[in-house]
Amino acid sequence: MAVTIKDIARMANVSVATVSRVLNNKPGISEKRRKAIIDLVEQVGYLPNQSAQNLVRQRTHMLGFIASDLRSRAYVDFVQTIEAGCRPRGYRVLIADSEGRVDSEKDNVNDMIRYRAEGLLIFPIADLDNNATLEHLMMLRLRKIPFVVLGGSRVASFDSVVLAEAEGGYMIARHLLDLGHQRLALVGMPQQANPGAMERCEGVMRAMQERGLLGDTPEEPAMRIAYDDGAGCFIPQTTSWLTQPDAPTAIIALNANVVLRLVRPILIMGKRIPDDVSLVCFGQEGWCSNFYPSISCARVDNQMRAQRAFDLLFKRMEDPDSPVMVDTVHYTLVERESTAPPQ
Repeated sequence: MAVTIKDIARMANVSVATVSRVLNNKPGISEKRRKAIIDLVEQVGYLPNQSAQNLVRQRTHMLGFIASDLRSRAYVDFVQTIEAGCRPRGYRVLIADSEGRVDSEKDNVNDMIRYRAEGLLIFPIADLDNNATLEHLMMLRLRKIPFVVLGGSRVASFDSVVLAEAEGGYMIARHLLDLGHQRLALVGMPQQANPGAMERCEGVMRAMQERGLLGDTPEEPAMRIAYDDGAGCFIPQTTSWLTQPDAPTAIIALNANVVLRLVRPILIMGKRIPDDVSLVCFGQEGWCSNFYPSISCARVDNQMRAQRAFDLLFKRMEDPDSPVMVDTVHYTLVERESTAPPQ
């Protein structure tokens, strides 16, 4: 007959709850009692020997990957790279989706700890919403649970792989300004306080200020911003601008999905890309190079980005007390057919 948790509790002369806390790696148990229960577990074969040893050594050969929203295709590159890097080292990956909600992110973090993941890679909700809390990430750091966040510089007080967002916005704006554009539109800005999008906007503004086209704040007609409420409100706003005498001659889309939703309405109204309006976006999707016209973009090598995060995580796992590590990834401008000098 198989040994049960009640049998373990009886033999150890402790409560079932105490055994359960030890098996689930919960705090509140002395190290002496914890080791005694683990030794008993191993002795009677309640768990396979390796599992029992994991409880002592905190080794499960599991890593956790927590995405802020798995609907983004960028995560496919991350998962593939992480799994490919894990296998030679004998690790497996647990995957969770926070679905854009902080409460789900907290639950996912707690689940990963309960499954005794040795390290976590996290795309934080704070990268999407500047008002999102970070207490659960701070708790991970205080407990010395290895983790790396991927995203905006706001969470750079933790081990992070961050994107140079402001530099990317500056680079795109300089590209358009060098072509001769002086009236730009930034389209698809999230209505919530999105740190990455705000930094991109700051980069665009800095480039325009250097050319003497802007003051300290966005001003029409030199720079217009269309916000995205999730229902596509930026589309009629952008197309209405294109009917005005002082219309923007170039559009910067905050992501590739905005381009997909915007190109058709622009063409339907009789405007040509790039003859009447240039178009460039952040993010590289496979279709950008096959689209007609092909879409200029500021792209990031997501596989390289994932590998850097993976390497950073293993450094933290090897040295829990080392100083905070931050690795910055830069955008690369890919010029294609959708950007040209204004007519």
